Amino acid sequence: MREIATDTIKAAAERAGINPAHVTLAVAVDNITLPRKRVEITCLEEQYTRSGRPLRKRPTEGRAKTHRTLTRAQYTVKLTVRVSITSDDVAWLRQFSDNFVAALPKVITDPNGNTVTINVQKAEYGGFTRQAVEVFVKRTKTYHVLFAGVVSKDTDIPLIADVHINPKYREAG
Repeated sequence: MREIATDTIKAAAERAGINPAHVTLAVAVDNITLPRKRVEITCLEEQYTRSGRPLRKRPTEGRAKTHRTLTRAQYTVKLTVRVSITSDDVAWLRQFSDNFVAALPKVITDPNGNTVTINVQKAEYGGFTRQAVEVFVKRTKTYHVLFAGVVSKDTDIPLIADVHINPKYREAG
């Protein structure tokens, strides 16, 4: 789920108008060598909830006449990702933030064919203070984005090939 989240966020940031090289995983220490306008990604906790609901049925490849494949959700997975947008330009930060949220897809599909939903939960602002002298201006807007998907398992179910009914009844009498 982590790879899906980072790839989706990088693609949305690129569509919003930032250089893909400026989208990175969060760094431990902020320093002068980092780009002024950047997006940092931090994956928070991943929550697993046991589930057993069926997701889909389809014909089994190679044995379509005799078997069906049932995909069942084993766990529901929720991953919260913190996306920090940092800039020294307040106007750019406002415009890029709106474009970024608009560029995030609502639903994507993981490599197993399962649906992953994406929701922006909240936004936090940082660095917006009033001081007489601001030497290094650094403004941030941090989004908490929730990725929700499933861990699934496929099972083959044999079909009933033929039915022989042998009626056993008696005449009334």
